[in-house]
Amino acid sequence: MTSSLVTPTLVALAVLIGTVGQFLLKAGMARTGRVESVAQAVSPTYLLNAFSHWQVPIAIVFYALGAILWMAVLSRERVSYAYPFLGLTYILVMLGGVLLFGETPRPMGVAGTMLIALGVVMVARAG
Repeated sequence: MTSSLVTPTLVALAVLIGTVGQFLLKAGMARTGRVESVAQAVSPTYLLNAFSHWQVPIAIVFYALGAILWMAVLSRERVSYAYPFLGLTYILVMLGGVLLFGETPRPMGVAGTMLIALGVVMVARAG
C-alpha cells in the first residue's frame, strides 16, 4: 500500500470497527435489559449478566482494536485534522440503527447528522 493511502485506510478501519463495536454492544445490551439506575449499571450482578451475552465482550474487543488503529492514525496525523473523521461513525450508526434495529431517527437527529457529515467534508477539504 502506498504511503498516501495508509492514513485514510487506518481512519476508515477505525471508524468501521468502532461502528461494528457499537452495533454489537447495542445487540448485547438489548438482551441484558434496561438499566434503571447508576447503582444497577455498576453492580457486579448486572455486569456479569451483560458480559454473559457474547456480543458485549466481542464489542469491547472491537473497541480495543479501533483504539489501536486510532493510535496509528494519531502517530501519522494532526489530532485536529484526524479527530473530526470519527464523526463518520455518527452517520454509520444512524444508518445501522435504522437497518439493523428498526430505529426511526427524529428529524433533528437527521439534520444534525447531516451537519456532522458536512463538517467532515469541510475538514477533509481543508487538509
